[in-house]
Amino acid sequence: MFKNYLVTAFNNLFKNKLYSAINIVGLAVGLAACILIALYVQDELSYDKHWDNAERIFRINNEITYPGSDGIRTPSTPLAALPALKSFFSEEIVVGSRIRAVGTTDMSINNEVYPELLAFVDREFADIFKVEAISGSVEATLDGLNNIALSEELATKFFGSTDAIGEIISVPPSYMAPARDYRVTAIYRVANENSRLSIPALALLDEDNMPEDWQSWDNSVFVTYIKLADNVSVEQVNGRFSEFLDLHVNLSSISSAAGDYAPSDIMNYRLQPVTDLYLDPWSESDKQNSGSRIVNLIFIAIAGVVLAIGCLNFSVLTLARSTKREREVAIRKVLGAKRSSLLIQFVGEAILIVLLASILGLVLLELVMPVYANYTGKILSLDYSLPSTYLSLAALVLTTGALGGLYPAAVLSGFKPLKSLGNSHTVSSARGYSLKDILVVLQFTISVSLIVATAFVYLQSRFASSNNLGFNPNNLMVVQGVLNLPELQQGLGNKGIVLQQQVNSIEGVSGSGLSMLIPGAGGSFSRQLILQPEFGVGNTTTNIVATTRLNFIDADFFDAYEISIIAGRSYDEAFQQDHIPLIAQAAPTGQSYSFNLVINESAVQELGLSSPEDAIGRVVRTNVGAIGTIMADLTIVGVVADSRFHYVRTEIPPEAYFLTPELGANLTVRFQGNPQDILNSVAQLWPSLYGDTPIRTLFMDQIMDDQFADVQTQGSMLAGFSLLAVMLACLGLLGMSTFVIERRTKEIGLRKVMGAKVKDVVRLLLWQFSMPVLIANVIAWPFTVFFMIRWLEGFSNRIDSIWLLPLCLAVGVLSLIFMWITVAGNTTRIARRSPIHALRYE
Repeated sequence: MFKNYLVTAFNNLFKNKLYSAINIVGLAVGLAACILIALYVQDELSYDKHWDNAERIFRINNEITYPGSDGIRTPSTPLAALPALKSFFSEEIVVGSRIRAVGTTDMSINNEVYPELLAFVDREFADIFKVEAISGSVEATLDGLNNIALSEELATKFFGSTDAIGEIISVPPSYMAPARDYRVTAIYRVANENSRLSIPALALLDEDNMPEDWQSWDNSVFVTYIKLADNVSVEQVNGRFSEFLDLHVNLSSISSAAGDYAPSDIMNYRLQPVTDLYLDPWSESDKQNSGSRIVNLIFIAIAGVVLAIGCLNFSVLTLARSTKREREVAIRKVLGAKRSSLLIQFVGEAILIVLLASILGLVLLELVMPVYANYTGKILSLDYSLPSTYLSLAALVLTTGALGGLYPAAVLSGFKPLKSLGNSHTVSSARGYSLKDILVVLQFTISVSLIVATAFVYLQSRFASSNNLGFNPNNLMVVQGVLNLPELQQGLGNKGIVLQQQVNSIEGVSGSGLSMLIPGAGGSFSRQLILQPEFGVGNTTTNIVATTRLNFIDADFFDAYEISIIAGRSYDEAFQQDHIPLIAQAAPTGQSYSFNLVINESAVQELGLSSPEDAIGRVVRTNVGAIGTIMADLTIVGVVADSRFHYVRTEIPPEAYFLTPELGANLTVRFQGNPQDILNSVAQLWPSLYGDTPIRTLFMDQIMDDQFADVQTQGSMLAGFSLLAVMLACLGLLGMSTFVIERRTKEIGLRKVMGAKVKDVVRLLLWQFSMPVLIANVIAWPFTVFFMIRWLEGFSNRIDSIWLLPLCLAVGVLSLIFMWITVAGNTTRIARRSPIHALRYE
């Protein structure tokens, strides 16, 4: 019996080559897209799950919120936090480690300098994150301050192989450690590229050499990880953080904005699983190079849609051609076949088609994956050595075959022999045609919704990445690492100021500015601006506190970035009070420091002031000085436009700018002409100030492109898969139109005999196929508009939602054009036939 079913199935495949090809190709493309998306989502969900006991490892997140202001979220905690936490949660916390990366460190090996990232960690780091050592011991490395562990890749880069135990690496002084010659004592393998903890070099954290101000609970500078005991829940620890903070934190030593509030009213600690860091960014800095659960859900939905369209194509074509097999079913039933056996036969035929499609789909997948890797940078692969791969593919084939073939099989096996042998069209037409139209409408409803949503996502990503930045990113070059903090601490000043003077004399340089922070490079400082009642608005009797992000700049910073002055003036070195120096001691009793301040528009709103002009002359109190705990009165002398120095999905925060060029770590150069010529000229000046330390430069347009690269890549992927869904829908419509036109050949012949012209016949048939597409658009538009408006609310810098209306109309017109192109060829070919051929048997 099985052999007969198999022979019959293959006979039907070869007998109806066009429809078989449409079904197999459509399902193959759908399955390939579905598997590719599944691999992508699996890759996105795999971050940091490779660690031993990953479900017990957590990062401690920190949020500081002063009453009446927005909170500042940071993934960092103070230096003193971990020892206090281990003492307070002695039964809950098994081990813990702080991590602090020193930006890009210039490592010297045999007079060759390599700028690389070096992370300082506690001894227990190796107990939390089990790093596989190729040679040496990571645990032993963290027993001595003069030891260093290198990743396999970094060791090969430095020494040409992993045989590097005992080699010496010289590291210059930094705020984390004095200058040291480190001995390589371990080479380790990075277990998985999908990690937020891919650290190329490790050394032991030296608590005795930490800056003095890091001892304060006001400075959250370390990322802290802990491992919880097996019987401890996250809720249990989170519930006791308030008690912990009230016990250890003295708010009055941090800020006078605290008033009578308890530490737990201002500060909030929360545990975050290490496996959630990539997809659930806690802070603004986390959002750089992070994933998105929403995007993953969208891709999963698209995979389902593409596969569903392939299944719908199969169902529609099978139902449409069901009349061709009525006599076969009737004869089988007359000969004693039961409906259950016919049902098994037809479902089996569907699974056979899906099986053939899956083989073709895997071939397509292997051809597409290298192209996909080149475009996205993600290297995906299907591991054919795992039994789970074959089980998953088998489940996909059976599920797809059942979904696509079950209902058509039920319709085919339900034909009545008497009616089928008497009139082969009556039953199937009554039962199949209306459902067929519904499925076609469903196909195009899904396709139209998807293409509108994708087009809008693409427009939004382009808008967010190219508009309303608040500054001009073109012709800007950033020279990084111009500040040597140890030299500054020794009173030697900032060499970046000298370099800036020299750079300004280069032909083609129109200006430059020093700053601690630059767009897209992460990092943040914060200050609470306190607007006291006597300087406030109306009858206010309490302090208004605005939590702002702080940037240390020079007087030329705003001109270099072309940031507009909205009210007041910019900084000017001619005004002594503009400059906020690195104060080390508080003002004498009865006196206070007074300086000037520039803020942005968002800070004006946060302070409750009516306009930028209203802010000019207002006095706020905040922390200044070298350790950030000395209070001063700051008079607002200028308000600048909001500038997008941060991630696209975040609101532009309130920002304050201190005129402290001594802390300018980056020199931003605005130039005209050839960028390479400017770079070469700056590079010639560099060695006279910085010796053998290599120069590090970035171009701002590239920084912005990198910042929005993930959004644009995701938008392009959405567009590609959506276009694929539309093409599959049109492929199904091609098969459907071919069959319907064949069924109406005699009708077309009679119409031509009665005087109808070719254009009249074509118009009639195109109108018939246009109706499902028009209905699909009417259904798709309101749902899509509703959901896209909700999605758009997640962006602070967003396109006007009114663009959804013309976008819907454009997609509607395009869907009709696609449909007409798809069916016009067959329609015209049949309409041009001589009526004699259509009516010859009559």
